[in-house]
Amino acid sequence: MVPMEYHQYLKVFEEREKTQLPPHRPGVDLGIELEEGKGLLVNKIYALSQDELRELWNYLRQNEQRGWIRETYADGG
Repeated sequence: MVPMEYHQYLKVFEEREKTQLPPHRPGVDLGIELEEGKGLLVNKIYALSQDELRELWNYLRQNEQRGWIRETYADGG
């Protein structure tokens, strides 16, 4: 149960999973622009258990299929 003082934010507390992105908003939408010739660091931030790693890959795969995220290639492709 959500306390009354937070009822204005009830949509944030919906129990079912979101399947759509919010609408685009000029001036609010953010992108990550990589500098030409520079790639991403490929390092572990912290160790994950096998279950956590499996869940991470499921999350990435699911959101790639939805079109919410996409793979970035070091060569800019």
